Amino acid sequence: MRFQLLGPVRIEVRGADLLVTSRPIQRSLAAALMLRAGEPVPVDDLIDWLWGDAPPRTSRNVLQFHVSRLRSALAAEGEAGRLVTLHSAYRLDVHPDELDLMQFRRLHKQARRLIGAADHAGGASVLATALALWRGTPLGQCSLARIGHGEVTALLEERLGAVEERITAELASGPAARLVGELRALSAAHPLRERLHELLMLALHGSGRQAEALAVFADVRRLLIDQLGIEPGPGLVAAHRTVLAGLPADDGATDPAAPPAELIRPAELPRDTPMFHGRAFELWQLVSMLRTDGGPAVIAVDGPAGVGKSALALHAAHAVQDQFPDGQLYVDLRHASAGSGPGGIAGQLLRGLGVTVGEIPADPAEAAARLRSLVASRWLLILLDNVPLGARLDGVLPGRGPAVAMLTGRGAVGPRHGVQRLMLDPLPASAATAMLAALTGPGRVTAEPQAARTIVEHCEGLPLAIQIVGARIARQRFASLESFAERLADPQRRLDTLRDGDLSMRGSLMLSYDRLGELDRTGATAALLHRLATGDVREYEAGRISAAGWRVDDVETQLQHLCDERLLRQVDAHSYRMPELVRLFVGELARVVRVAEPSQWCAQSA
Repeated sequence: MRFQLLGPVRIEVRGADLLVTSRPIQRSLAAALMLRAGEPVPVDDLIDWLWGDAPPRTSRNVLQFHVSRLRSALAAEGEAGRLVTLHSAYRLDVHPDELDLMQFRRLHKQARRLIGAADHAGGASVLATALALWRGTPLGQCSLARIGHGEVTALLEERLGAVEERITAELASGPAARLVGELRALSAAHPLRERLHELLMLALHGSGRQAEALAVFADVRRLLIDQLGIEPGPGLVAAHRTVLAGLPADDGATDPAAPPAELIRPAELPRDTPMFHGRAFELWQLVSMLRTDGGPAVIAVDGPAGVGKSALALHAAHAVQDQFPDGQLYVDLRHASAGSGPGGIAGQLLRGLGVTVGEIPADPAEAAARLRSLVASRWLLILLDNVPLGARLDGVLPGRGPAVAMLTGRGAVGPRHGVQRLMLDPLPASAATAMLAALTGPGRVTAEPQAARTIVEHCEGLPLAIQIVGARIARQRFASLESFAERLADPQRRLDTLRDGDLSMRGSLMLSYDRLGELDRTGATAALLHRLATGDVREYEAGRISAAGWRVDDVETQLQHLCDERLLRQVDAHSYRMPELVRLFVGELARVVRVAEPSQWCAQSA
């Protein structure tokens, strides 16, 4: 069998297309499954792919119908087992040699290895073979929603990048004159793509046509200033100097065999956490995920406020830097919305890769497509820290390939993304006490063991809280642990005690509280949180929380929102409990902030 995406979508058996009589929407379904071949594709993802933001009311039934049609076509050729039904997902099993996109990427990597070993002619030949797999515009004859158009853009970008690399390798290995015509056509088709103009200048220069090469520079400089208000980038400037100096094309300031100028090696990780304690097993788990060849492309570190998600992720990222020689990208989304700035999150990552602001598409979907093509075959580690719940990461997260994204946040990525999760719980008492001892200095915990136990208990095993109080104790050489234990034991002073400079449990909890408005615009979730926090009941059941005019299903939805932001903990299938620090925090808010309640909530104890 042959599965083809790099042109009109086809599934061939002995040269015949199984989709020949299929409607565009059925080809689009096949394309979605082929793009994530071998992976479970959730039903919700397929609905987004087929209909975007306007799915029909019966979208799930329609999807099942088209899946059945595709399975019937495969069954007619004895291949029904290729399409596997899982829980709320489907998987298409394809061997890498059967799918043209996988073949293209494998050959692309092989060519890069040859070029890296200075075999430019061999690399150019392999790239030519890879590019011959393209039969036209990818995902052709499909009915595409917005996500699909973004995927087409990304694939076309990936192809153009490979074309640039082939021409670069050919410039380094043979006569330049034969490339001039192709480069003129490409640079005319992509007038703002500086690398193509740079290669055209070098090809003209290598052909002895210096005046034409200088004219190319003058033209593209004028275009960039007129349309974008920017000067040419370093690659074009270096090519210009090469031509002016009359140097051989491969002796100038720019190396024709080097990657495009905008692809720099980022090193954006913040400084590692100096005091890291209590997570030896979780660190081993996370490092193992990151170091596994062919492991998950997306890893999410999840847990409640103050549990140490960022510290663990950053420590693990530093531990595996050598596994990602193409660099590490870092974006802190603590105070950013998913779509802020040109290109959104993708735009921030593109800037980290050296793409100039003028070259970043303003549309987040187009920026995401550009990002995917740049990271497709690069060994990059992308750390997205403090990702808000519901952030639009579609297209930003890497798929198959060497790049890995690690995310931290409270339920940052929904189940549809198929990520591998590491859930952090509060530290057990022994680990929390050991962390406190390491922070406060030798002997202080052993001298006051009961006070240490009280401190750890009121910090609820949260590393952030322990770090704050430990740092405060460490600076006060003559203060007793007992004095801090007394402050923490007083509910009116506890949150004040858990504040040290920019670090505070209030600030961490406020992030979760603020995001409730993004989860539920009606205000019902925040109203329920206030009602529960200020009541006398300590454990809640959806069936025992009633509101005038509200159904139990609605209450369960609000409870789930609170669990998603880790403001409640689910005890069992029906019961929920609020951490005491959350209760104190919300109780403070209730005294200064009036929440408009959509209904009269009341909590009834069992």
